[in-house]
This record gives sequence, C-alpha cells and structure tokens, in this order.
Amino acid sequence: MKMKSVGISKSREGEVLKRNIYGLDGLLILSRGHLITRQDIEDSAGKIMLEDNGEEIPDPQKQSKETATIQLDTPFETLAIAMSMLGGLFNSLGNPKADKDFASKVATIGMTLSAVCKIDEDLALSTTIMEQNQKYPVVHSIQVAIVCEIVSKKLDWPPDTRASLLAAALTMNVAMLSLQNILYRQNAPLTENQKDVVRAHPVVGAGMLRDMSVTDTVWLDTVLQHHESIDGTGYPHGLKGDKICKTARLLSLADLYCARVTGRQYRASLSPVATLKDIYLGKGHKVDTELAMSLIKTMGIFPPGMFVKLKNCETAIVTHRGERANKPLVHTIIKANGSCLMSPIRRDTSIDEFSIVSDLPAARMYVNVNCHQLWGYGIFKKARSTKRKHRRVHSDLPVKILDLHPIRVTDAYMLNISQSGCLLRLPYHDDLRWALEKDYYLTFRLNDKTIENVVGNVRNVKIKGEEQFLGFEFINLDEAAYKHVKHFVSELRKKGETQHLMDSRIS
Repeated sequence: MKMKSVGISKSREGEVLKRNIYGLDGLLILSRGHLITRQDIEDSAGKIMLEDNGEEIPDPQKQSKETATIQLDTPFETLAIAMSMLGGLFNSLGNPKADKDFASKVATIGMTLSAVCKIDEDLALSTTIMEQNQKYPVVHSIQVAIVCEIVSKKLDWPPDTRASLLAAALTMNVAMLSLQNILYRQNAPLTENQKDVVRAHPVVGAGMLRDMSVTDTVWLDTVLQHHESIDGTGYPHGLKGDKICKTARLLSLADLYCARVTGRQYRASLSPVATLKDIYLGKGHKVDTELAMSLIKTMGIFPPGMFVKLKNCETAIVTHRGERANKPLVHTIIKANGSCLMSPIRRDTSIDEFSIVSDLPAARMYVNVNCHQLWGYGIFKKARSTKRKHRRVHSDLPVKILDLHPIRVTDAYMLNISQSGCLLRLPYHDDLRWALEKDYYLTFRLNDKTIENVVGNVRNVKIKGEEQFLGFEFINLDEAAYKHVKHFVSELRKKGETQHLMDSRIS
C-alpha cells in the first residue's frame, strides 16, 4: 500500500472519494465512497494521508443506474460505505453541484444495499436491530431500505420497481432530517409544531425531490404516500386501499417495523416479536394484509440480530433464520454461568436443549459483539482448505439443489464425489447466485439408493463461460448415508473410476 500526503480542497465539495483517507496517526478518517461535504473540507485542514492501492470505486456522477457497482471485502464494509455516502448526501442538500446528480447518487446507494442483501440477507436484516450507533436519519433509512429490498424480492417484484422502492426508502424523510435527530433524543412527546412538520413531510419531501430533478414517478409517489393507511386514516391525503401504491404500502410497513424496534428517548423500543405481533394484529386495518404476512414470514419470529435466552440458560444472538420461523440458528455469546465467550458457539434452536424460551431487549445487553465473527467474514472467514480430506472420484450424477431462502430447486450434475463433498456443474445465470457458507440441501441417487436432503455449504464458486462450478462440502451425512457414499466411492475407485452412471436418476 502506497501512501501520499494530500488535502481536500473546496473544489472537491460534492465529489465522491475514490480512496480511503487516513490521519497521520493511521486512523481512518473518511471511507472511499464518502460524499465530500463542506465540513469535511474544514476538518481536513493540514495534511492527511490518502490510501493509494490502485483500487477505485466507480464515481456515481459519471455512471448510469445500470452500471454503478461497488466491490469491497465484506458486507460490513459495504454497509459502512453506504451509510457514509447517504450521510454525505444528506449533509450536502442545498448544494447545487450535489443536487444535480442526486438521483444517480441515491441509485448507487440503493444498488450497494441490494448487493449486500444478495450476499447475506440474514446479515443485512440484523442491522435493523444491531446497528444503532450512526446518526438516526441515516441508519433508519438504510434499515428500512434493506427490509424493503428483501421483502419485495421475496414477492418477486421486478428490478426496476425494487430500485424505485429503495430510492424512496432512502429519501422518504428528506424533508425532516433535522427534526428526526431532535426527536430521537427528545424526552417528551412531539409538540404541535413538530407534529405539523411530520404531517407535511411527505408532500414537502416529494417536492424537494422534484426540485432535485427526480422524475421517477414510482419513487415520488412512494415518498408522497408512505404514511397513508389502507383504512383512510393516514396522511397527507387520506387515501384508501388500492389507491395507495403497493410500494408505499410496503415502505410504510418497513418504516413502522424499523422505527418500533429502535424506539426513542420518550418511547421505549419494542422487541421484534412484539412489533411483528402488532403488525399482524393490524393487518387488514392500518396495513396491507398480504404485505404484512410477507414481512412477518420474511423476518421470522426471531429475526437476525435479536438477543435471546435459550433453554439451557445461555444468552445468544440470532444469526440466521431457520427452516421454521420460530427455530432460527443462533450463536451463544454468554454461558449459563454468566461468563462471556471469546468464540461464540453455534446452536440450532430446533434442538430442544437449545430452544428459545424468551427474547431479550438489546438495550439491556452490555456486551461487545464482533459481528464479523458471528457471521463469518473478514479474518473470521474460514480459509479454503488447501488439501481435501478425502480424494474424490469421477461421477456424472444428476442432483437437485434445494435453497430455502428463497425457496427454489435447481438441477445440476455432480462431477465428482467423496465422503466429505462433491463438485457440481450447472448453467450460469445472473439471477442464480450461490452464497458461500450458506446451507443448501442436495438430493441425488447412488445406484439403487436415493440420498435425500444432504446439508452442506458452498465452499467456492467458479464461472467458466455459460457454466458455473460449485465446490460443495457435506455437513450432516448421517451414518447410513455416509456408509453408502463411502461404499459407492470405494467401488468406483476399484473399477478405475471408469464407470459413468448416466442411468442414475433422481426419482
């Protein structure tokens, strides 16, 4: 890494940083992707250090909505960049140079969040509970956008609709940013003047967006209508039912959920369980029934990021949604005797001993949590094995891959197999992505035996032309399946790996 001394000039206000900027003490001051503000220029008086590692992010002012992308090491870094960019964008409102490219910058942030959700939905959803240390207008907008993206994708909404919804989620409160910061710390309920600002912000916000050359009607209508209720009691226009656009109905739900699990100084936060219960009871009245059920199903009864107490008296954090809404995967962080664990222990709450007995308020949890460790990123990501535990033999077997999130079944071919894993080949499609370390389920047939729902992880992915290859590691081969696979591999090896079982089919 080469470092050089630089400064931030006034001429760079409104531009996006292409390098990380560090202080002379080596501490990070501004992340790449940050939108330079006037305050940044004032704070940078004197010399600072600029990272020069040859890796630039695209400048959203010069890229279209379709081509802007950001590539970083972990989803956490990507989220940090998105928050930094949105904070800079909010700080620059009213600057003609920044306002000129406002729509493209928001689109870039939206695409960044969409990329995080593709990589790890559970990690992204955990931010709605665990990420409370940033400025409230920024973190709340990011959280709501994440929920909107994941739920709308589950509903199979088209990409352009989801992009408009993301943009609306990020800018829904653009007319009351200062008031949001005040209300977050205010001990008393809203004053009448504050209530007037709140009730006016959808109309004022939509007008501000138009003034900044936003022409996307779905984006504008969603911001304008996101506080309407299907029973007609919402504002600003008292719209009812289907007169409220579907994107606004979902944004309203996501906004409600994220606001309640965060809370205010004058209003305690609700647990995700209580919040989802309120949403369920309100379906058909204040909120859209179908969308409410989709939100609840997507989040699960115990959403990622939530603290829970287990039957064995351990304290854990929900890290991944399970096959059943009330049986997530968790990581124990505090043992039954109250001592903290240096290395969290993964627990499956579908096992009675580790079942969840209650949820715990995040505000009362005085414990430092290493999210990289919990979700397995950065230095905590398991290194790829340089040597296989078992030598694989050639096969040519049809196999079905089951993904539970979202639910889909994909056909593939197993090119080789051992007792510990296999190599899969399947057609490559842009919309068919495979997450590393995520659980998938394989079903395949060996001779006269069908091996069903073998759980495993994708350890590596390679794309060659129109095909992709997945290195798959078995996790839970039961004793009978293990013996059958071992026997199959042994027989093939004895035959010199010359037998091709093209007649094997999954029944």
